Amino acid sequence: MTDVFQEVEEGLRQDRVSQIWRRFGPLIIAFCVLIVLGTAGYELWKRANADRAGEASAKFGAARAAIAAANPQGAAADLAALAGGNHAGYKTLALMEQARLAQDRGEAQQAADLFVQASRAAPTAIARDLAILRSGYAASAFETAEQLERRLAPIAEPGGPLSPLAREIMAARHFETGSYKRARALYDDIALALEAPPGLRERAQIAIGVLEGLGVRSALASQTPAETTPDAAEAPASDPAQPPENAP
Repeated sequence: MTDVFQEVEEGLRQDRVSQIWRRFGPLIIAFCVLIVLGTAGYELWKRANADRAGEASAKFGAARAAIAAANPQGAAADLAALAGGNHAGYKTLALMEQARLAQDRGEAQQAADLFVQASRAAPTAIARDLAILRSGYAASAFETAEQLERRLAPIAEPGGPLSPLAREIMAARHFETGSYKRARALYDDIALALEAPPGLRERAQIAIGVLEGLGVRSALASQTPAETTPDAAEAPASDPAQPPENAP
């Protein structure tokens, strides 16, 4: 009798499984197919991305070798291909290399523009900031001091890793154009910046000495001292020869 009940129960379980499979079987199969296809697609994407990175690396290496061999024209095609490509890292490197070559040719405006493009393509904040800094070096050959300050403003905030270098570019341009007070203020900031390298602080101190020789004082040193309080100023000085009124 027990066997009969077990057979009935087993049959009911099989019926429920069959019903569930008929109802949800196609969805389960489709889900499994999606997992397999997704895994395969991800692996193919990783392989394709690795292939593109390898190809970009080979092109950049060939361009660097051509430049090292004093053949920048031989590097032009590879650098142009990388600069127009989709790999953010090698795109940034190629643009910065193109900018450096433009500087070597004396084309400061083109170099500055290429460095700006590199800053926009940069995949990391430090690469972006470095490209902005390099654009400032290039632009100092043709921009006014005010224009240069606007260009370098994103990296010139106090405390930033490249702030002292950015401020040095700005200070030098102000000095060249005769804006000595602004130059002195910037050099003072650099000399007091703890994050500035020792060599940079030393250059700032030298520039401060030159400005001192021109009679340009620090803004801190030129501040007027606090005025004497009114009570102290109005109080009459006591005469030791004259005794107090209530003295006997």
